[in-house]
Amino acid sequence: MPTQDINSIPFPDLEGLRFEKYVDNMHCNDHWAYHIFDYPRAYHLLASRGCPFNCSFCWNPEKYRARSIDNIMEEIKEVVIKYRINYLIILDDCFSANKERLLEFCKRIKELSREVNHPIGWCCQLLVKTVDKDVLRILKDAGCNNISYGFESFSPIVLKSMRKPITPQQIDSTLRETLKMGIGIQGNFIFGDIAETKETAKETLDYWKTDFQTRQISLGFVQPFPGSDIYKYCIKKGIIKDRLDYMINHMSPDNRINMTEKMTDEEIRNLATELLEAFRKYARFVTPLSIKCIDKTKKSYTLKIKCPYCKNIITYGNCFIENKYTYGFHLICRNCFYRSVIVGPVKKLAYKYYPWTRKIRDNMVSIRKRVKGLNV
Repeated sequence: MPTQDINSIPFPDLEGLRFEKYVDNMHCNDHWAYHIFDYPRAYHLLASRGCPFNCSFCWNPEKYRARSIDNIMEEIKEVVIKYRINYLIILDDCFSANKERLLEFCKRIKELSREVNHPIGWCCQLLVKTVDKDVLRILKDAGCNNISYGFESFSPIVLKSMRKPITPQQIDSTLRETLKMGIGIQGNFIFGDIAETKETAKETLDYWKTDFQTRQISLGFVQPFPGSDIYKYCIKKGIIKDRLDYMINHMSPDNRINMTEKMTDEEIRNLATELLEAFRKYARFVTPLSIKCIDKTKKSYTLKIKCPYCKNIITYGNCFIENKYTYGFHLICRNCFYRSVIVGPVKKLAYKYYPWTRKIRDNMVSIRKRVKGLNV
C-alpha cells in the first residue's frame, strides 16, 4: 500500500551515499540544466509522488500525493547549508499541478537564496496547460532556468489517444513564451503511438521543422513501459510476446516497436530514418573555438563556444570530456538559453552522415547483446 503521508518519509541518507564526494566531482555538462554553473553542486528532489493524470504511456498508477512546502524547504535548507548546493533538480512529473503551491515554492526558494547569500538555480517539469506569462516571470525571478514539458505530439489525434489534455496551440504558445522569458526548454515529441499514422507523424515533424524555437524539442519514439496502458495493449495484441526478453533486451530509448494500427513495420523504420535525417539537417552542431584541459585527472576542460543563435561567445569551465576527438553533448547558451550540440571532429563527421552511422551503432549494440546472451 503506497504511503499516503509522504511528509513522514525520512530524508535521504546522504552520508551513506557519500554524497559530498559526488557533488565535489560534478561538471557543467553532466546534465542539460547545469550549464549556468561551471561548478554545479546539484541535488535531486522529489516533492510529490504519483500523478493526477492518466497518460496512456505512463506506468505510474499511484494516486497523486504532494509534500508540504514546509517539508520540502526543510530538506532543501539542510542540504544547501551542509553541501553548499547551488542547483536543484525537481523530479516531479507535474510540479505545477497546484499553482498556489508552485508560487509559494518560488517565494520560499528566493528567501532561502537570500538567507544563504548565494544563488540557487533550479529546474522542474511543468504541465503545459498551467503555464502563462505571469507564472513564467515568477519562476524566472525565483531562479528557474530550465523547464521540462511533456509535449509528446503536435497531432490532436495522437494527443487524444495518449490522453494528453492539451492542444497543439497550447504547446506552441508555451514553448515560445518560455523561451522568450529566457528559460531553457527540455521536451520531446515521441512518435509511434497506437493512433499514429503517416499523416499524424508528418504533422508533428513539419511543425518541428518550423523554426529554431520548435527544434529545441527532442525527437524519439514512445516506449511501452511495463505497467502502462500501451504496454498492456502490446501484450494483448501479441506485439510483445516474451515479457522478460522485452525488458532485458528491448527496453531502451532506441526501441521502435510498431504498436500502430495503420502503419507497417517498414513505414515505422522509414519514420525512424526520417527523424534521424531531420536531426542531422536542422540541429545546430557547434565545434568549440578553443578547448583547454584544466584537470587531467578529472578530464575537465574549458570550452569557448560561439552560440549559433545569439552569436555571443560563451566560456564554459569544467566540462567533462572523455576524448578530445569523439565527444558530443548538449549545452544551453548562458545568454539566450537555446540548446546546441557541442561536438568534437569525429562526432561532427558522424552526425554529418547520421542515419547511416546510427544504423551502424545500433547494429553493433544488437550484436553485443546477442553475444552477451550466448555467454550467459
